[in-house]
Amino acid sequence: MKTLKKNLKTILMTFCLTVMYSLANAQTNKIQYVVKDEKTSDTIKNAKLTLRNLNNEVVKTQEADATGLIALELTGSGKYTFTISASGYEDALISYSSQIKEGLFFKDVVKLKPIVKNE
Repeated sequence: MKTLKKNLKTILMTFCLTVMYSLANAQTNKIQYVVKDEKTSDTIKNAKLTLRNLNNEVVKTQEADATGLIALELTGSGKYTFTISASGYEDALISYSSQIKEGLFFKDVVKLKPIVKNE
């Protein structure tokens, strides 16, 4: 019985250390977009990013701050599609055909085209 308890303790301790090591070493991908009006280059404060995986499932959504900046962090690698939308503008679709690499920092400007209303 003592041997069984000792083995269970060892297995549990090993499992806990493995989980802690994995969490501590998980690298984060930092993605930033500044959203601007295509015609005026003014920042768009009400923009929203929707992140989808290959199964078209929403993984994360993030809204722009007061400066039009959308910043998000992703853990691990994967293939994603970003949709950036704002009221009064056409959506921008950004698709990654290759995997996001571990520890990536990416920043870009996305210009949204205003929707022209026919009168």
